[in-house]
Formats: sequence, structure tokens, C-alpha cells
Amino acid sequence: MDKQRIKDEADAFFEWPTHDKTHVTTTSMLIFAGVIAEMARAEEREACAVAAEAIERTGREWVKDSLWANIKRDTAAAIRARSLPANA
Repeated sequence: MDKQRIKDEADAFFEWPTHDKTHVTTTSMLIFAGVIAEMARAEEREACAVAAEAIERTGREWVKDSLWANIKRDTAAAIRARSLPANA
């Protein structure tokens, strides 16, 4: 997550009473930080799942096709399942 994305999210998240956007409450900032951290965590988790699905089989030809497909699918599913509330 880059600085521009965080700025865009902040602009959408905070409600400033005036055009002066230099001050927010500590509570609001902490809530925002938690939201941004969760968004970044979810994006990274999905990137890991995609990487697991893309693992090359080179050097592992001895693993049967169906088992290899199951390993990749199950690994990606386990990574994604960590996003579920019961696993958080």
C-alpha cells in the first residue's frame, strides 16, 4: 500500500469540520490506522495465496498431477481462510 492510497483512504475516512485537514482526534487516527493495517494485511494475504497457486512444478514432476493441484489449491485456500473472522 503506497502513500497515495493511504491519503485517498484518509480523505474518504475522516470527516473534518472545516477545510483545515491538519488535525484529527487521536481516537480517529487510531481507528484509521487499524483499518489501513487490516487492508494491507488482506492485500498481502491475497498476494501470498496467488503466489501459492502459481508455484512452478519444475523439479517436482514426480508428484502426481492431481496431488500437485490439490497441494496448490489447498495451500491457497488455507492462506485465504486466515481472513475469516474465526481465524483472525
